[in-house]
Amino acid sequence: MKSEKVKTTVYMDKDLQEQLEKCSETYGYKSKNEFIIEALKDHIATKTLENESDIFAEKLADAIQKQTDTLSKRVSKGLYRYAVELSMIMHILAAQIELDDETIKILRGRAMREVKGLRGKLCLEAIADHQNGIDNPYYKERVDG
Repeated sequence: MKSEKVKTTVYMDKDLQEQLEKCSETYGYKSKNEFIIEALKDHIATKTLENESDIFAEKLADAIQKQTDTLSKRVSKGLYRYAVELSMIMHILAAQIELDDETIKILRGRAMREVKGLRGKLCLEAIADHQNGIDNPYYKERVDG
């Protein structure tokens, strides 16, 4: 649906009119009128952004904050579920195995080195190999190396 067009007269310097004709041909516009309309739209958009940049920035900041809040909630919920599962595993282990404080301290240190060395990509097979005294190059080079 096209809007109603109105005719208007514009006065300009002769040099500017020559530039207009040259540019409209050079950039492939069908007419000077088409070029002028596009130039006006661009100029209006630029001025609107200049005048309303604070509003635009504020709206953009609000949109980013909403997305950040949503992602934070998702991550928090995921971490909470992970912590619950980890707590269950720790309770199961504590109920089945008697560990003294020194052993727990040693295991915690090893776990910290593993997580750091493996960048959080733990591999049950590699850990099981290590616990069973089997040399696993994947585990050894990232944790012990």
